[in-house]
Amino acid sequence: MKNEKTEKKKIKISSKVVYVISLFLVSLSIGAIVVFALNTRYTGYAVETSVINEPIQYRTGLSRDGCGYVDNSSGKTIFVPTNTSAEWTSFTNNEPFATHGCTGDSDSFPNQGNFFTTDNNCGSWDYNCNGLLDKEYPTATGVSPLFCVPRCTVGYRDSPTPSCGQEGWWVKNQCIIIPIIPIPLIFCAGEDRMQRCR
Repeated sequence: MKNEKTEKKKIKISSKVVYVISLFLVSLSIGAIVVFALNTRYTGYAVETSVINEPIQYRTGLSRDGCGYVDNSSGKTIFVPTNTSAEWTSFTNNEPFATHGCTGDSDSFPNQGNFFTTDNNCGSWDYNCNGLLDKEYPTATGVSPLFCVPRCTVGYRDSPTPSCGQEGWWVKNQCIIIPIIPIPLIFCAGEDRMQRCR
């Protein structure tokens, strides 16, 4: 009889453990779904405090979605709804305390493929609204411009390459020979070129 009671007790405890573990796993799954769903143009963005020009993608209902930017110095995380352009406009017209929303210009939109030499009208270089600063030429060629050996490789000479909107020495695929006696001077042609970003 005693063994039977012990067995029943064990079964009850096991059932509770299984229930608690199942509940925990379900909670994790729901949490993962919520986190995954946040920060998209279909749900909205949680914008942390102390950020400037946080990129925000919002739906427009047109062939191309919009790109906006938010400054948040409110001391707390804010939520920006973005499922429609009306939601985005409502946010910019009724900004919470110590926040600011700016709508990007016509060149600022998700999946923008072009690069630019100046920042946009919101002061951001993130034209494609992906949260990254993408340089057109992020790495240098590492080739000496002297003697055209083995050849002139096109690209920025120095590393790191220039910041967005800054100039750096750009090596051309062109060898220049200056006939100086007794040894001619041979080098790769180049020019100052501005780094473009998106």
